[in-house]
Amino acid sequence: MGKQVEFYMTPVDEAAFIEHARTLCWLRIMRNTFADRSGMNIDHLEPLGTFLGDADVHLTCASFAENIVVLFTPQTGLYSVDFMNSESVQFSRSTLDSERRYLREGRLWFDTRRGDEKKSDAFTRWADKLLSYIRRRYRLGENRRFVGSDAWQQSDSGALQLGAQAVPLSKEEALRKLGLK
Repeated sequence: MGKQVEFYMTPVDEAAFIEHARTLCWLRIMRNTFADRSGMNIDHLEPLGTFLGDADVHLTCASFAENIVVLFTPQTGLYSVDFMNSESVQFSRSTLDSERRYLREGRLWFDTRRGDEKKSDAFTRWADKLLSYIRRRYRLGENRRFVGSDAWQQSDSGALQLGAQAVPLSKEEALRKLGLK
């Protein structure tokens, strides 16, 4: 069974979240996809756009490191974290559409099961604490997604819109996206 929380997080909100996660354990941040196994771990999150695929990473504690399953795909020559069979939390970061000034939602998600067996209770408790941080400290927005304090302030001031639905496409943009223009 999976658990998730969706949110809007600016880089300021994200830094506070990661700082909190580091208080819970020796945090490991892992790339979702990587060309070399030695490049799997990330010391800290860089601004989005720093490396390919940096919008989707995995979080885990060093104590769960032996429960991370890595797959190799020969067709692409790339490795990836086998999320369903690993004790990790998928962290899809909120991304900014700088052209249109809106923040896309992000998500924390984890599964409590690995096939027919449960993942460890220690992992589930830790992962629940990450989701709980968002639920307790963020405001619940109109679209049922949680909003970090910096994202809320920027949205409230009109500097940033939350979600793509808040920015309607012009007729020309819609036609271009559909490949009709």
